[in-house]
Formats: sequence, C-alpha cells, structure tokens
Amino acid sequence: MKTKNNGGPAFPVAFRMNDKQVILEDGISVRDYFAAKALARLLASGEDSVDAETNAHDAYIIADAMIKARGASK
Repeated sequence: MKTKNNGGPAFPVAFRMNDKQVILEDGISVRDYFAAKALARLLASGEDSVDAETNAHDAYIIADAMIKARGASK
C-alpha cells in the first residue's frame, strides 16, 4: 500500500549537537496543517448546508493539492 505524502513535519522542534541536527518532536504534518487552514476557509464561507464530514474531506483534498503544488515548485 502506498503511503500518502503528508508533507513532513510542519513545526519540528530541533536542536544541534556536534553539527548534527536532532529532531525532538515532529509536530503535526504539513498535510494536517494545510487541511486545518483549508477547513477554516471552508467554514468561513458560510455554506451551512455542507456537513462536517464533507468539509473535512474537502479540506484534505485541498491540502493534498497544496502538497502536490508545493512539490512541483521545488
């Protein structure tokens, strides 16, 4: 099964030790961060007829598109 690209950590906590970076905590994924931002926008649109599951699904579709676009720009 192919693993979904989550964009990596959004807010990693790291420190350097002897010129090596050590990640202490990954934080949330970039995918979850993008989905949260997209969900906020979807909810702000004021469309009351859309249920929570549809909004959540749509937010992740947007997040996946943002990750794809982000990768294309590198």
